[in-house]
Amino acid sequence: MYGDTNSCSIGNYSGIDADGWNRNYQHSCDASAGQSGSVLYALHDGEWSISAVHFGSLCGKTATDTPCTSSDARPLRATRIAPTYLGYYDWLMATKD
Repeated sequence: MYGDTNSCSIGNYSGIDADGWNRNYQHSCDASAGQSGSVLYALHDGEWSISAVHFGSLCGKTATDTPCTSSDARPLRATRIAPTYLGYYDWLMATKD
């Protein structure tokens, strides 16, 4: 995949949905301001797949925002592509113009 080849960490799961999936997590993957909506990929059994969508940062969003520090291990946030969302995506693709 194109982008930062360094590994990143994920954790601090939150936002449990009706099926028991934690919808959101914090991460340290390569992302910066303006990249909301970008997908995060994961390697599973030798295959790349979309695992989440980046949607924000807890710090360092703008020049006047509180800067991130070394204690911010996972300053970025993402929404997981949980099974519930797959049905939504299928519906959207089937109903597009």
